[in-house]
Amino acid sequence: MEEKIREAVASLPDDSRRVFVLSRYEGKTYEQIGKEMGISVNTVKYPIKRALRMLYNRLKPYLF
Repeated sequence: MEEKIREAVASLPDDSRRVFVLSRYEGKTYEQIGKEMGISVNTVKYPIKRALRMLYNRLKPYLF
């Protein structure tokens, strides 16, 4: 399953993958990500939401 997760994360669009990795793997807050990337917190939220939705859809067959 871990390999499937890595593949799914790698397949995300660049902006979503970068924000997702900073948030979930590096443990940064949305505020920290926004400062690091030079974007607002609200701008951070959309790629995270999109990444989670895409990951769920790609991994759904393996979850149930």
